[in-house]
Amino acid sequence: MQDTCVALKKRILIVDDEYSIREALEMLFTGKGYSVRVAVNGEDALGIVEKEDFDIIVSDIRMDRLDGVGLIKKLKDDAREIPVVFITAFPELDNAVEAIRNGVVEYIKKPFDMDFIAGKVDAIIEEKRATSEAGLKRRFKDEKEKFLNRLSHELRTPLTPVAGYLKLLLKKEFGEISPQQLPILMDMARNSDRLKTVIDDLIMLYAVEQAEVPLSLRKYSLAGIINDALLAEETEIKRRRISFDLRFYDDVDEIFCDEKKMRRVIWHLADNAVRYGPDHSVVEITARKFSYDSRMFTKVSVADRGDFIEKKERRGIFNCFYRMNGGSDDDNVNSAIKGIGLGLTLSKAIVEAHGGKIWIDEPDAEQKSGNIFSFIIPIL
Repeated sequence: MQDTCVALKKRILIVDDEYSIREALEMLFTGKGYSVRVAVNGEDALGIVEKEDFDIIVSDIRMDRLDGVGLIKKLKDDAREIPVVFITAFPELDNAVEAIRNGVVEYIKKPFDMDFIAGKVDAIIEEKRATSEAGLKRRFKDEKEKFLNRLSHELRTPLTPVAGYLKLLLKKEFGEISPQQLPILMDMARNSDRLKTVIDDLIMLYAVEQAEVPLSLRKYSLAGIINDALLAEETEIKRRRISFDLRFYDDVDEIFCDEKKMRRVIWHLADNAVRYGPDHSVVEITARKFSYDSRMFTKVSVADRGDFIEKKERRGIFNCFYRMNGGSDDDNVNSAIKGIGLGLTLSKAIVEAHGGKIWIDEPDAEQKSGNIFSFIIPIL
């Protein structure tokens, strides 16, 4: 426990050949909760720095065996990014210029006020930590982007010829297909399309969450967006013999949106309705005007006929990689229709990027099956 507490403290190295200065500064920073080490010259300090990490070094300039300027040059040569504060009783222009050139962050003349130097050191450490955190975030963001690009490339490269050959096979470009082969090839084609969707969803989700590419907002026909989304689902709709009932109210016609991304939202909601609903069922898509928080929105709802989503499942259904267990404790049950839980997460990110909200409507008291997914986007 003690080691953990020490690790959380700010760590300072004090370098000065005057015992009284070392003692005073050690007492000052120890009293402020710092973990303090002391050294009598630059050479002694380098030996300590090789073994331990520090948030800051407070050092005299004039010292035997290795002075302060020599110390910061050595630190710079070793690529040790530790901020250094110089204190000196003999300020000299040449030393000051050399110190600044080599990265010293503060230059304080002796005798100094204790509160002043403590405040300076605190401020420098906080700035360093904030800068480091921002740098880590940028680095993580860059690494994540590189990883996703690499992943999408690695997955798309072998997938593209597989999907192409499957289409050619299904068109009988290489000869007739036996009745036993046809359903297998069709299933392979569906799953290759699913994999491509997952890849595209990953890239789009990252782009939307990071706001890397601004939304391309224009007025589009809502009916056109819905029809295009359903057209992309046409094969599965026909296979499952599911029909869609589209109803528009309140003269809803055009919406102000990013057409490509909004089509993705509709597609995912429709796709879930198809995958989780029974064969020969009817899915209702309705659009109407909706007042929320003194503003007007367009509300789109997709009502399926699938198994009722219980309250405990509803809480996490929009979370990334969340998958329902389909009413079974066995994670392998119905694994073919589960997916990996990206569609609703992406839909939520897209809708919220438009300034809207998405949710599952509260069920009627007697409702035992079917779910209504709704989202709203502002009317501009």
